[in-house]
Amino acid sequence: MNEIIEDQFVYEKPEWLILKLREARRSKREKKLGRTVGKWGGRRTGAGRPKVKTFDYTIGINVSNLQHKMLLEMGNGDLSEGVIALIKEYI
Repeated sequence: MNEIIEDQFVYEKPEWLILKLREARRSKREKKLGRTVGKWGGRRTGAGRPKVKTFDYTIGINVSNLQHKMLLEMGNGDLSEGVIALIKEYI
């Protein structure tokens, strides 16, 4: 008990207290999620490197204003979706 405290406002939690708090948080999260939480937590859907698309092509087409409006209509405001919808309709 004859330790000299350098800074009286710095308090490092003991290891047993850290483990106890960690376990309490884990059990609370398990109760909230309704499933067990692993040692390393969960993983988010969509996390990580995006998948590489091997079929992604860029094609240029010449369309009139009327055709452009019709493709936008077919794709609900997205031109590329309209072209895809047109291709699916006629193939």
